Amino acid sequence: MDAYEKGGVMDEKTMEKFLRKLTIIFVTICLVLMAVNWCFSHILNRIVDRELNKKMAVEMTGYQMELKRESDTNLRILSAVANFITSEETICENRFVKSLCEECKQNGFEKISYFDVDGWGICVGKNGQVEKNLQAEEQNAQVFRGIQESWKGKNSTSNLYYEDKKSDTFIAWSVPVWKGNEVRGSMVAYDNSVSFFDILAGKSVTGKYGNVYLVNNQGKIVWSPGNGQAKISFDGNEKENLKKALQNREKLFFTINVDEEKYRAYMEPVSFENMYLVFLSAEEQSREPLYQNVWLTRAILLVILLLSMLYLFIGYRIVRKNNLDLLKVSYTDTLIGAGNMADFSRKLESVLQSEADFSVLAINIRKFKFINEIFGDIMANEFLCDIKEILEKNMTEKEFFCRETADKFYLCLNTKDREIIKQRFTAITEEVQKRFHWYHREYQITLYAGVVTSDELERTHLKKEEVMTHVMFALNRARNAQPDGLRFYDGELHQSEILRNYVESHMAQALKEGEFKLFLQPQKKLNEGILGGAEALVRWVIPEGKIIYPDQFIPVFEKNGFCSELDFYMVEQVCRQIREWIDTGKEVIPVAVNQSKLAFYKENYVKRLNDIVEKYQISPELITLEILESILLGEAKELNERIIELKQKGFKISMDDFGSGYSSLNTLSSLDIDELKLDRVFLLKMSGERKEKQQIIMEQIVNLARKMNIITVVEGVETQEQEAFIIEAGCDYGQGYYYSRPVSAQEFTENILGKKI
Repeated sequence: MDAYEKGGVMDEKTMEKFLRKLTIIFVTICLVLMAVNWCFSHILNRIVDRELNKKMAVEMTGYQMELKRESDTNLRILSAVANFITSEETICENRFVKSLCEECKQNGFEKISYFDVDGWGICVGKNGQVEKNLQAEEQNAQVFRGIQESWKGKNSTSNLYYEDKKSDTFIAWSVPVWKGNEVRGSMVAYDNSVSFFDILAGKSVTGKYGNVYLVNNQGKIVWSPGNGQAKISFDGNEKENLKKALQNREKLFFTINVDEEKYRAYMEPVSFENMYLVFLSAEEQSREPLYQNVWLTRAILLVILLLSMLYLFIGYRIVRKNNLDLLKVSYTDTLIGAGNMADFSRKLESVLQSEADFSVLAINIRKFKFINEIFGDIMANEFLCDIKEILEKNMTEKEFFCRETADKFYLCLNTKDREIIKQRFTAITEEVQKRFHWYHREYQITLYAGVVTSDELERTHLKKEEVMTHVMFALNRARNAQPDGLRFYDGELHQSEILRNYVESHMAQALKEGEFKLFLQPQKKLNEGILGGAEALVRWVIPEGKIIYPDQFIPVFEKNGFCSELDFYMVEQVCRQIREWIDTGKEVIPVAVNQSKLAFYKENYVKRLNDIVEKYQISPELITLEILESILLGEAKELNERIIELKQKGFKISMDDFGSGYSSLNTLSSLDIDELKLDRVFLLKMSGERKEKQQIIMEQIVNLARKMNIITVVEGVETQEQEAFIIEAGCDYGQGYYYSRPVSAQEFTENILGKKI
């Protein structure tokens, strides 16, 4: 039985053990659910209570609104009567009495009275009885309070009050009587509270069963449907809770017994002082669907449990029978029939836990996508199957491999010897080339691989993810490796990987905290022998004081796009430095700042640069923007439009590294630049006969630039001989270590600025 089959059997046993545990757990859960079911009725009871409370609150809102609506209606009717008096210049007593009597009869008022602002009044009952020469202050306190409010121009509704020597309670409504803009008097309407609250009978909002009662703060029923008397009792602490709610004018849900029948009740204070509405709902009726739900739930639960047990049993049999097939599918690459990445990772975990020597290879086919395009998918897939056969033939005992995606294969070998690994990789490569050459003689196949050996790894707590990261890093480096296409992960690669990870993970924070420092390298004006300008360079100084140089982080920034933000940052650092020179009375010189292609073509590029120079109040003419020769590979027309836009703002434009790539003299005529910066390659090639040729070429470039009013700057000047050479060639500026290495902005200001170089 091979390693794969052993792994499969082991996983099957694990699966069976898991299913047995699952069965025990499920049976336990079933028993617990059966026990919990007996408590379910209590839970449903609480749910019903909560829903019933919501419905009762809705009902209560409807009754409160009905009381308010009826009270507002009475005030409007009374206001209409008051308007009648307002329309009369003087009050005709007979007509006044007759009108008020009619209003009492039509609107169900017990009586209506009128009091002028001097406190004298008249009262007319619905039976026609008239009382004259009444004084307002002698009326009931609740009525007198309403009269006073009316004299102030306000409508008012009294609380319930008792008439002298009568047991019934009354309500009074008061409205002002106006004459022009002044209150003439107060109109008061009286009604028996029993008659008023009769509007609540049958006014259910939801249409559900229930009754409403009006009680006072002593718990005595003031009004009930039909005005009947009821025998009331309470359970437990409900009576104490009710007393507390009555005293504090609080809302309360409680249970009450009325005429020996249990009710669910809800109480709310109303606008009448010390009065409360109590809504009762028959509790037994409200719980009628509850018991049906309990029994239905129990039946459904029992059916579910039985079906689940049956399903679990059948599933257990199916999983046990097909487990090996499922494992094989999950661990197999269906295209070539070899192990997949999941299978490789599982086996690699076992290797890492052992003490055996090993190495992991990641192999790729160069330009495999062209094989798909040229020969088609079918041919490419057949070729991958051939590679699988070759790898199988080259594997020894306990070695294994897999295909991850497309043409990427991973191998785990039982050796850490680099020479043996190279020999085996060479053998695999030659056999793959022969196999493909048999199909297509004219197409050459090459492989490249990254390798990590156990010698380069810390075995303690090592994870497979770390191994795969290391081998992939070596594979990426191997892409350009020559001639064998093989690259081992070692200390140098490890340090490069650490640095790259540090750069990518800290770049944003470093920019925010100002770890990117401005360095300046002087440019000498050759014909005058004085300082003519400087180039801004960046150094990343981490908190520990170590410097990360541009060649270590700029390539990373160019790949991830962060270089554009660094460009704007450096422009701002230069502007801040120039502003400092101006403010301290130092000599001010122009400074050149490198700009990446990504930043140069940003939509808001010009605006951001202009905002920066305006922020520091310096002239854009002091800023020279250096663009790399590689930018010229884009659309020349679009590039020149951007250059012209920048020059209109006052910036100067320099073409950097001219001569290092595929420079064309035609670009000098197609672009409106101010400065041409010749690459140091012109000076490096200066030897023997080539010196004279280089000088001729440089002189011609310089003369051509001068005729187009373009300044020339030469980089890489390191000796007196080279300086003499560029002076003879007619160059305008020189830059290099012969004058000064790049130094910090502070050192440049103290030791170079304003001095002869």
